[in-house]
Amino acid sequence: MSTIVFRNTIFSLLFFFMPMTAAAQQTDNESRLTVNDSQTYKITYVDERKLFLKDNVVTLAAVTLEWPERISGTAVDSLQKWLCATLFGNDCQSLTQGRKQLYETLGEEITVMPEDPNIKRQYITLRLIEMGWDKDKYMSFRVMAQHRDGDEPKPKVNIQRLITYEVATEQILTTHELIRNRYMPNKLYHPEMCALIATNMPKVEAKIYSDDIPDQVCLLNKRSGVAFNLKNVPDDNGMDMLVEIPRGRMLEFFLTSKALKMLNGEVAKTKKVARPLPTPEKELMEDGQPVYVVTDSMPQYPDGMEKLSGFLMQQLTYPEFEKTNKIQGRVVISFVIGADGRICRPSVILPLSPGIDRAAVKAVLDMKPWIPGKMNGTPVNVRMAIPLVFRAN
Repeated sequence: MSTIVFRNTIFSLLFFFMPMTAAAQQTDNESRLTVNDSQTYKITYVDERKLFLKDNVVTLAAVTLEWPERISGTAVDSLQKWLCATLFGNDCQSLTQGRKQLYETLGEEITVMPEDPNIKRQYITLRLIEMGWDKDKYMSFRVMAQHRDGDEPKPKVNIQRLITYEVATEQILTTHELIRNRYMPNKLYHPEMCALIATNMPKVEAKIYSDDIPDQVCLLNKRSGVAFNLKNVPDDNGMDMLVEIPRGRMLEFFLTSKALKMLNGEVAKTKKVARPLPTPEKELMEDGQPVYVVTDSMPQYPDGMEKLSGFLMQQLTYPEFEKTNKIQGRVVISFVIGADGRICRPSVILPLSPGIDRAAVKAVLDMKPWIPGKMNGTPVNVRMAIPLVFRAN
């Protein structure tokens, strides 16, 4: 197993590949990192565009998700169930089941848009974006589900939420648990709160009013503070404008003691009943073929490790927030190298920050096809992991 270190004016990158059951030596503080099926953190990344035909209606589904599978040793069943209901509109309890059930309601999957002039179109856009987290304490998300008919300017379904999931209580926190009640009479914010948000808004021409602010907010991290979204002020992607308010004396004046404790890294005193993670099912691809972790012949990058290192250095960027705040450390990305050599099914199993995690996943997905692993001479699907270490110079 080789270790390669790169340096430039922005960051250094250390990486090596390993099967999911292998142990990797970590140089920081001479500690050890084991990445295997018992890891306690996993965010699965989905980015797909699909076409479905049912009767004379074609549905274009755009799904971009950063889906929580495990956080701090728990399977987050309640969070997954809430996400399935909000995004997929069903009562499933996992990404695989929820997405599959939604797609089945849309009809038969097709690859080409029919030329029939009588065909009607509808658009479904689903997004789940990780906003912030603190180990063993909380994780926050931005959730959007939009359904639109044809060229109608306004969606018939437009759900946009900011949520914070507390690990200790396994609950999604309400806004009243994060913002002091005196600033939310009848779910409208106090003028002083509006002024604070307006001060931190991106430069837009729209004015902000109290009824532009929905009764929702989420925690980000110790440095960033919280985020609001403005329901009548769209951004360039058609989503509600997101306003992030950094830590400071004014913000802390509006936060509850619970929110302040969470941002300061204090764990809730609620006694949590330890329950083991469920035994993971054998992973299968969409065609029913199994995914291996160890094979007779492991996958190989066709151009060799030196070419791969150069490619990753070109693809990886240090996100502005993390660069400014000198956030550095290790992120581990897991992915499947298919029997055809293509990269798929990425997930983060050791996080660093939402921005860096996202950048690392994108770089991994941009890799060229590999020489696939083989069992008994036959190409098969293999799950691998890549640790990347970011260091700010």
